[in-house]
Amino acid sequence: MAIQSIQDIIKEIILDELKDYSTPRVRKFYKKNKNNIKYLRKTQNKRVERNRDRRAAIKKHGKKKMKKYDVHHPDGVDGDYKTKEKWYLVKKDHGRHKKIKELRLIIRDEITKNKP
Repeated sequence: MAIQSIQDIIKEIILDELKDYSTPRVRKFYKKNKNNIKYLRKTQNKRVERNRDRRAAIKKHGKKKMKKYDVHHPDGVDGDYKTKEKWYLVKKDHGRHKKIKELRLIIRDEITKNKP
């Protein structure tokens, strides 16, 4: 029993030390990297908005349908939504990289057709 209580005391001391150490370290990092922190906060807020909209879409359309679809923000997460909806559903994997890949395939097909 004495060994267990000593281990608990040591754990408690270590956790207290870690808590005290991490806060000043983070504050120091924030002071040195103000521009980077502003960027990280903006991207974090956007990610929170995207996740919130995805949860709303799951409530609206159901979890089964959302496995095949994704939420798309046409004007960005914090765009102007007075004229349009904030988001709508699109098929999964609808990003820019897929469009470029399709374009490459079309170009390749055109080149092979035109060969003598």
